[in-house]
Amino acid sequence: MDPPPTCPNCPERLLWKDTRETGPGKEDSWFWFCAGCRQAYVPTPDQKLRFTYAGGGHRDPGRVPRAGAGC
Repeated sequence: MDPPPTCPNCPERLLWKDTRETGPGKEDSWFWFCAGCRQAYVPTPDQKLRFTYAGGGHRDPGRVPRAGAGC
């Protein structure tokens, strides 16, 4: 998965995806937020496409998943 972009005002800080306004039945209206300068940024159309849905992660195809507790 790609790392989030850095803040334009605080280049040493990564932006985080603020999803407080999203949820079932709501328009997908997340934005980027910087915890350093406390600014919000609208994602670009490319970022919206790449970061809206989380990927399935990286899996080792030869690895057998472990059973959870109580299984």
